[in-house]
Amino acid sequence: MNNERTQIVVYGIGGVGGYFGGLIARSINSGPAGTEQVNFIARGEHLKQIQDKGLLVKLGSGEEFRAFPNTASDDPTPLPIIDVLFLCVKAYDLDEALDKMRDKIFPHTLIIPLMNGVDIRDRIIRKLDRGIVMPTCVYVSSRVSAPGEITQIGPEGTILTGNRKGTRDVYPESILKLALACGLNLRWSDDPEFDIWNKYLFIASFALVTAAYKLSIGEVLVDSEARSDVEGLMGEIVALGKLRDIEFPEDVIPATLEKAATFPAETRTSFQQDVEAGKAHTEIDIFGGTLIKMGCESAKEMVFLKKILDRLGNVPS
Repeated sequence: MNNERTQIVVYGIGGVGGYFGGLIARSINSGPAGTEQVNFIARGEHLKQIQDKGLLVKLGSGEEFRAFPNTASDDPTPLPIIDVLFLCVKAYDLDEALDKMRDKIFPHTLIIPLMNGVDIRDRIIRKLDRGIVMPTCVYVSSRVSAPGEITQIGPEGTILTGNRKGTRDVYPESILKLALACGLNLRWSDDPEFDIWNKYLFIASFALVTAAYKLSIGEVLVDSEARSDVEGLMGEIVALGKLRDIEFPEDVIPATLEKAATFPAETRTSFQQDVEAGKAHTEIDIFGGTLIKMGCESAKEMVFLKKILDRLGNVPS
């Protein structure tokens, strides 16, 4: 990182980027001058409100604060070389974001993707020939509740990251020191690939099945056919993960179903909401597309996945 100042960019100030970006900006606003700088890349009326009034963040604890990034723009061109890049975009916007940031990323740049998907790191590496891409998993429930405003619910957001198995891309101390300085709940993981797949097992299966059946999570659990399909899809995901040396515990599927039962019964997945709203872009590619591709590469017949995709029909990509 730069000796004088750590340059941080949060690209995408939606629910996830706004929450974590807001925490970073708050820490920098209240910390020693000149240690870090944080820059937001956002767009539209949301960006305008941040530029005019800062970013209002409402936490699940009841606390709220207004944070001010060093810069907020929709154009990364004026930015200096980036030390740390938090990518907080939807998968369908990833290529565009990387194209825009390419000239600001150098070999030392730490890239931390706060995104869904088991192949996000691979997608980034295919687009870039530089930077250190950390396998990362994020847990947070937050949304843009109004232009310039982020509302988070539930427990504080958590970032899980670490080196790939058998590598030492970065020293844990450097990441943990940065997280502490930025006010982030970041935990170092000895097996971040497992963390990513473990989350994906839940989010991909319930995203696809809730959308295909037009049922909430609670309704899926009590509908015999939908529940059978979600269990079958989980089995197919576990099989693909094991082929990639992901060490799932034997009880991972019943444990994931138990986890789903802790959600309010009326919960609808964000992918389901996007599909039902007829949005032009959804994350069907990182769920259905990724699994179909992995199944083909592994010569696995994805029976439950194909059934679910057939039910979805012509889903916008």
